[in-house]
Amino acid sequence: MAVNDEVIEEVFSFGEWVRLRRRALDLSQDELAQRVAYSVATIRKIESDGQRPSRDLAEKLAEPLRLAPDERET
Repeated sequence: MAVNDEVIEEVFSFGEWVRLRRRALDLSQDELAQRVAYSVATIRKIESDGQRPSRDLAEKLAEPLRLAPDERET
């Protein structure tokens, strides 16, 4: 939404972001789980904000979700 040429950013939870990014890249939960060597159940829990990813998993998600290197620390 734009108001007087100001852009208002929507804020997503990490899980929502993962789900939206995965879908934008046309990946299924199963495909993403395989690429990061975690279970589909774990991916589902993360996407529903039922579980926060470990640092290890967050780092593994960066590659298949095509997160730019300068954005990964965030």
